[in-house]
Amino acid sequence: MSVSSVANEIRRLDEGLRPDEACGGIGTVSLVGLCEVDPQLVARRVREVLRVVLVVQSEPWPTVAEWRCLLPDWFVDASSTEMTQDEAEQWLKRWRTMTVEQRAALDAIQRWSLADWLHWVQPSERQWEFWECAASNEHAVRLVIKIDAWPIAHGALDWLLRAAGANRVVVEESQNSGSR
Repeated sequence: MSVSSVANEIRRLDEGLRPDEACGGIGTVSLVGLCEVDPQLVARRVREVLRVVLVVQSEPWPTVAEWRCLLPDWFVDASSTEMTQDEAEQWLKRWRTMTVEQRAALDAIQRWSLADWLHWVQPSERQWEFWECAASNEHAVRLVIKIDAWPIAHGALDWLLRAAGANRVVVEESQNSGSR
């Protein structure tokens, strides 16, 4: 991500979209968090975490311990503890025996560790650009990301929405004419 691109993401986080702002790329993808709590609170929390990530564009990327001090407590507390090597091997062994449906169901409820989440939001791994995030109705928040190519890894954003208070996340198709 370029410095100007990150600056525009931060501006959109703080001020929202400008009336004449065009997306570009192949389009946008919406991650819709379905909520039983106030979706405006969920949207505020998502923007709060993403703002920290976007402001910290340093090399080297901060350590997990440093991130624990930078990120909001509610997000750090929602994340799972890191697995030991043995626990990770056991989990992977179990995961490999699951059907596609079972894996999807597990992905929908499993908490991410902070280290795993941080890996996917660091500048070298991000395949998306923040576009907007707001409550779309009384039971949903919409996080829109700009993409330049398919496929994209958006699991870290799914986890962010769930950690912020969404019960479930639904991905909506690209809004521009770009094809998958």
